[in-house]
Amino acid sequence: SKEMIRLKGWRNISESTIRRIYERTHGWAAGLALMTENSSVEGIIDKAVSGNTPQEIFDYFATEIFDKTDRVKQEFLLKTSFLPWVTVRIAEQLTGSALSEEILTTLHRNHFFTERDTGADPVYRYHPLFREFLLSRARGTLTREGVVKIQRTAASLYLEADQPDEAASFFIDAGDWEGFVPFLLDNAPALKLQGRITTLGKWLGAIPEAITGNSPWLLYWVG
Repeated sequence: SKEMIRLKGWRNISESTIRRIYERTHGWAAGLALMTENSSVEGIIDKAVSGNTPQEIFDYFATEIFDKTDRVKQEFLLKTSFLPWVTVRIAEQLTGSALSEEILTTLHRNHFFTERDTGADPVYRYHPLFREFLLSRARGTLTREGVVKIQRTAASLYLEADQPDEAASFFIDAGDWEGFVPFLLDNAPALKLQGRITTLGKWLGAIPEAITGNSPWLLYWVG
């Protein structure tokens, strides 16, 4: 990645900036080119540090991948993009698609920005920039009610998969306090024993004060 960037003539970019670009692109050659194209040194640094993804990258994903897939696969990609990682079972339950395994396997096999961990129950992850593009498209396409439904379903699925931290983030993003408060109270003693007071405080701080003020147990854990 460093040599590719410097071969394009950018020899004054610091090692730390190059590392940030690499972390965002995961060494994707076209992404490296697009991140450093038509920019000044200051512009490249801004893209690397601020997280502002060049429109050229979103345009690439749109024209080369997303727009060339059928509607069923597009809906699958948009819904699963909300998840930091997904298994076939979770994808099936989230999307309701019986084609989940076929879609994920094909994406990975064809190198469409989808990584797969080895194991009995493989875990799939979208390339960070590809996921960012999909999330942007999803939030511009789906209704607020549709997004909340996905987040609530994801929270339940991650709970079933024994992934409480991921579940908590979805409860909070969805504003599903009815589901989140019992979840927090169930997990608070374990978090305290594990010394994860910062996490517990973060979860408590996300709950509206009007709800916390009417719950003796929430007030106890705040204390």
